[in-house]
Amino acid sequence: MAAAIHCLLLSLVVVISGLKCSQADDLNSALNSSSVLEGLLESPYTDFVELIEKASLLQKLEQLVSRRNVTILAPPNSCFEGPAQASFRRFLLEPGNIMLLQRLLLFHVLPRRLTAATWPLSMANFKTLSSDFLQLWTLGNSLKVGLITVTAPDAIVRFDGVVHGVDGFLLPKIVQQAFAQWKKKRLYKESYSFAKAPGSIDRRRMSALGSAPLIPKAAPLAVAAAAPSPSYSSSSGSAENYIINGLLGSLFEYKDYSEMADLLVNMTSLASELARLVKEGYRLTILAPCNEAFAELTEEQLKAPEQTLLYHILAEYQTETSFYHSARRFGQIYYETLRVPMKLSARESDGVVEFGEGKNKARLYDNDIYADGFISVQGIDKLLVPRPGNNRE
Repeated sequence: MAAAIHCLLLSLVVVISGLKCSQADDLNSALNSSSVLEGLLESPYTDFVELIEKASLLQKLEQLVSRRNVTILAPPNSCFEGPAQASFRRFLLEPGNIMLLQRLLLFHVLPRRLTAATWPLSMANFKTLSSDFLQLWTLGNSLKVGLITVTAPDAIVRFDGVVHGVDGFLLPKIVQQAFAQWKKKRLYKESYSFAKAPGSIDRRRMSALGSAPLIPKAAPLAVAAAAPSPSYSSSSGSAENYIINGLLGSLFEYKDYSEMADLLVNMTSLASELARLVKEGYRLTILAPCNEAFAELTEEQLKAPEQTLLYHILAEYQTETSFYHSARRFGQIYYETLRVPMKLSARESDGVVEFGEGKNKARLYDNDIYADGFISVQGIDKLLVPRPGNNRE
């Protein structure tokens, strides 16, 4: 009798174990079919998924989500529309750029679960799968990734991860630099001559800056890599988007120049004005002081930041190379600034280009932060302060 009961209990254990294994297999099957990656295939982010497949990253992501949760920051299909976006896509899909494509896509993935409810209120750094860091924060009711906005929080929520829709590409610094070089080689070989003479800058417009904002305070900025074609039609409204997405995105991605980006878009209306000037055919160069340099701003300068920034913008297109060659050839030279009629002097010193006079001299040390043939951004180590006696016409 005892032996029979023992055999019966063993049989029950085997049956129950089999049921548990069967249920576990069914559960795993259900979980796999409801993965966050599966959710992306039926979403407004299919073009992003296509890039993941072309970069041979799908298997790597599948292995990752089988072990841990992820957060994916996905640009929608609309970010791939238009001729400029097609240019960026062509750059990414060139055979020699597979590593850059992978770096870009992995920059959009955090190896942790982060829902809208757990989004950081103050700015915090999060490591991505590309080993680069993103800054996440909250502005009012908007979730922010650097300067771009999360337009669709918790767009896809699954057991193994979350997808948030964002309004532009997130660009690692190395990808942004490579794309700028690619554009220069392919599209802007003869772009160093500016379309209008420096003296033709509209002085009345410059003097009126700051009277009314041309873009909203804290306007959402998308770090997109698309660049404009060499000509704008008068009816085109895309110039401002190019300037904001490319130029300001570059300043923020370099991190040492985020203060400059903030001043251009939040404390002044200059970002919009620069876009309008480019649309009208001007070529410009911005000398961007690093974040530490802005600690030198006085209370008087803070009351009229436009005037300070205008002195850092030249009415012609220059790169680090052209600055250096001009200074070596001509010695001390003067450039027209948008703070008319003031000019800015430049010279070569110990192999480095210096701007300004006396104690206010600044050195060019972070070259070609952004250069698309229309606007060039060069990093400098100090804030430039005009000396009227030396810098006026």
